[in-house]
Amino acid sequence: MLTLRMNEILIFLGVALLWVGAMIVEYRNHLWSQIVSYGDPIPDNSGEKSSIQMVFFWRSAPTFKQAQGGDYWNSMDVSCLTDGVLITRPLFLFGRRSVFLPWSKIEVGEQFRAWLAQRRAIRIKGTDLYLSISEKVYKNQSGSHVQAKS
Repeated sequence: MLTLRMNEILIFLGVALLWVGAMIVEYRNHLWSQIVSYGDPIPDNSGEKSSIQMVFFWRSAPTFKQAQGGDYWNSMDVSCLTDGVLITRPLFLFGRRSVFLPWSKIEVGEQFRAWLAQRRAIRIKGTDLYLSISEKVYKNQSGSHVQAKS
């Protein structure tokens, strides 16, 4: 009985340490850190509707498939606000940093398909850094705030 309880405790501690280690690695993602560094202070989203989705990020190419090196986060909360795009992390994934990119700092690019969803590429002006949000969120929530590249 004591051995069984000790094994359960060791397994729990092992899983907890792996999770904390993974969060530390995510926090140190060099590419995402660069994107976050171009963001503005995160505003109160005033209850705007958001969507939990995968957010792809990369550099040096208009689409994720063309990029040499890139990554993505699952379970990011994305909102297209009047002032820009807000991407926040869920509470349980503390290793990811949130970012707010005002429309004045980004250039909206082409559509592309990845993981069965239509996405919209977004480039941070003056850089070779890109990220994407779902086309559905972009169209439903951006309204007339931005003009897509033709």
